[in-house]
Amino acid sequence: ITNCWLIVDRRSLPNINEVTSKLLYAEGYNSLEDIAFSDPDSLAKAGNMKSGEETLKIQTAARLALKDKLENITVDEESEIESQDS
Repeated sequence: ITNCWLIVDRRSLPNINEVTSKLLYAEGYNSLEDIAFSDPDSLAKAGNMKSGEETLKIQTAARLALKDKLENITVDEESEIESQDS
């Protein structure tokens, strides 16, 4: 899986190694949004996670990464996104 963003960016999420990245990707978790706002039990099952605490940490880290991404968006990027939506 060469386009799996989780494999490349797993450093931003705790306890995500290459194996877990591939498991999540194979189950349709392809973005931070997918992880941040998914059902915790489904996420845990897809990533073969043992504890609810581990799942919560991963989801919280994904939400924080999204927040940082939004806070750091530039005006130019904002304009580009708006023009793509029209």
